[in-house]
Amino acid sequence: MSKYTVQVSTGDVLFAGTSNRIYIKLIGAICNSGPHHLHTVTGFWAGSVSSFIECKENIGQLLLVELEAKSPSFMPLIDDEWFCSKIIVTTPEGDRILFPCHRWMSCEKKLTLRDSVGVCGFTCPFPTL
Repeated sequence: MSKYTVQVSTGDVLFAGTSNRIYIKLIGAICNSGPHHLHTVTGFWAGSVSSFIECKENIGQLLLVELEAKSPSFMPLIDDEWFCSKIIVTTPEGDRILFPCHRWMSCEKKLTLRDSVGVCGFTCPFPTL
């Protein structure tokens, strides 16, 4: 079993928080983690919330993170937008991967994020200046 630690940060702008149910899926080079509900007692308000995700198998190199917001069952018709600032995922190997977001997210929408580090697909033949 592989354990990933996910830290979700809500922005500190006016009305950034939400009472929606937030789901996250880790997409790796080998497989996906499947959607996991990020449980919070107080909701997603300004600040950070940590949660744990356990995968049945190693997903390989972490490529993408997919977020989905669903309205709570006690308020199914209210669209409570949420401002996600960033997500930091700590892998079982101890690597911390930053997924910047800085976006508003509506109910019943999916948002796919890639990490903040670019990968060079080729080697540059020119010397750096």
